[in-house]
Amino acid sequence: MGSYGFWRAHVRSLLVEGAVPGPDALVDVLLAPLAAEVFRHQRANGVPAQQITAALTLLVHRMLQSPDA
Repeated sequence: MGSYGFWRAHVRSLLVEGAVPGPDALVDVLLAPLAAEVFRHQRANGVPAQQITAALTLLVHRMLQSPDA
């Protein structure tokens, strides 16, 4: 299964538990920004690590918001 398979199964189970629609498509979208290649690309293009952290934090906070919020 590998580490990606483990994290994919874990995040998918959290999405299912949270009754988030479309967990099979959304799980990969949520994991993609965490790929090492993405981080290296951002850093090579001068994006500060703090800015990457802030963007990932914003993504998580938005994902956790209620659709009615």
